[in-house]
Amino acid sequence: MFSPYLERWSLTSDGEPIITHSSRLLPVIWQDKPAMLKVATDSSERDGALLMKWWDGDGAARVYAHEGDAVLLERATDNIHCLIWR
Repeated sequence: MFSPYLERWSLTSDGEPIITHSSRLLPVIWQDKPAMLKVATDSSERDGALLMKWWDGDGAARVYAHEGDAVLLERATDNIHCLIWR
């Protein structure tokens, strides 16, 4: 499932796959950056990827690449600080 995208986007696996009811995720490295490869298995996840691409990182993870069922997203790491609104 991940192989075509690993090759197409020059990704390196960076962890174990995560399986959910609506998608398959794989932590990867893309252009020396931590990223997440997400392959949708549900139509709502496909639609969500389009919305995230449109948001362009404003309030959501940045989309680095998108094709068909797959989306390559920026991945949060321990170095990212989160702002919690109260």
